[in-house]
Amino acid sequence: MADLLSWKWTPEPPRRPTGPCSTPSQHCSLHPCSCEHTPVRKCQLKAASALLWKLLKHRPSHSASLWSPAADPTCSEETGCPSCGSTGDQSSRWQLLLRCRPDCSSCSTSTAIFFSPELGKYNGPPVSLNMKPDAQPRFMKARNLPFALKDKVESQLDREIEQGILVPVQHSEYASPVVPVLKSDGSVRVCSDFKQTVNPNVEPDSYPLPRIEELFAKLTGGRLFTKLDLSQAYMQLPLDEASQEVCTINTHNGVLRYTRLPFGVSPAVGIFQRRMDCLLQGITSTACFIDDLIITGKDDSSHLNSLEQVLEKLSQSGLRCKLEKCQFMQTSVSYLGHRIDASASAPKRIVDASALSALQLPRTQLSCAAS
Repeated sequence: MADLLSWKWTPEPPRRPTGPCSTPSQHCSLHPCSCEHTPVRKCQLKAASALLWKLLKHRPSHSASLWSPAADPTCSEETGCPSCGSTGDQSSRWQLLLRCRPDCSSCSTSTAIFFSPELGKYNGPPVSLNMKPDAQPRFMKARNLPFALKDKVESQLDREIEQGILVPVQHSEYASPVVPVLKSDGSVRVCSDFKQTVNPNVEPDSYPLPRIEELFAKLTGGRLFTKLDLSQAYMQLPLDEASQEVCTINTHNGVLRYTRLPFGVSPAVGIFQRRMDCLLQGITSTACFIDDLIITGKDDSSHLNSLEQVLEKLSQSGLRCKLEKCQFMQTSVSYLGHRIDASASAPKRIVDASALSALQLPRTQLSCAAS
């Protein structure tokens, strides 16, 4: 079985009969192909493996059983890094971006933590919600929940309390009700309804969102594309104490206070976009729309240079990425409802006509009026 990251990272080669592999670094489980490849292909395979080891080092229970540095003769300071073959303190973009093992001094970087499953926490200034001078606090009672969703809502609230996103309080001038939303996988997203409590009383954030034409202009001339998706984007920004009191929710289990920026607060979009633009300022061939990032380059070298800078900036700021939604070095990706690839003259809008195709023609006058 191929790991998801290596599958996404490595382009599919021509299919050929498999052959025996001599060393662990030559295993070709990503695709049913031969281990004999061009030097570029070998570097891509080794780079994918190097990134996998880099991720596993943050999961001791897995990395200890799957890989032992002493048992892998392909990675050492004498033989060099499997990602690029460099030794000692040689400079290499692969050494900076990927890490073949935790104790490899020639490949030291902290970007792997960017993909850890734990919720990130922005280490910059906390978010401050500016309330209007005439703001009137409002405390709303908890709404009744469907019995079928009550256990799922309680589990989700307990999980967020354990993560430090929510803290129980006994008194608050503000309180907003919660709205459970059933997701496609059967789990529940607990949303807060701030439209009658916080949003009328908070000062709006006027920071503009980038236009889609501006984003696509930054990707002009790109060959391969990398997509990054931040995990629970707003929740990675901490709130100051005054804003925490404003972002309080009333549930059937009591009053809880957000310590992170919650979804549903009207200035959250502008606040998050401003932070991301400040972090990524000056990095070429990189576009960001809220929590969706896309990176490209006119060649592999410039692409990897930009990707390295993005990972370094985000990891140093404490942000985390959801690995399952990331795509690396792809010839074609979907971004903001458009299909982007190097061969097309312009991004193509993705039109989902399945809902229209499923509609039936009206057969009666009543059905015509309803449609």
